[in-house]
Amino acid sequence: MTEPGREPHPEMRVRAATPGRVMARLGHASRLRLHPTARWLISAHLVIFALSLEDEEIVAMMADAWGLGLRAQVWAEALLSLALLVVWGFLTVGWVRFAGAMRREALE
Repeated sequence: MTEPGREPHPEMRVRAATPGRVMARLGHASRLRLHPTARWLISAHLVIFALSLEDEEIVAMMADAWGLGLRAQVWAEALLSLALLVVWGFLTVGWVRFAGAMRREALE
């Protein structure tokens, strides 16, 4: 029971999911929301990470499709790895800028 005039916070109330079973709502709903920019940065980082794990296989598929020689395969793998590293760097800069913008917004 609560004291008169002191109702529990709506997020803290207990609700019945099924008869005889009680479940508490955990957390604060607004804390679970993700900014769209953060969602895109996370997704892009995951894609780049997955591509970097498969760079040798990607180059092997390119060699099969285009008939690349051994020397061209080495160059293709080096260029692909360099491109993925550059994109990873841009995404990291994006995170730094995003965090700075969020910090400035919170201070205002």
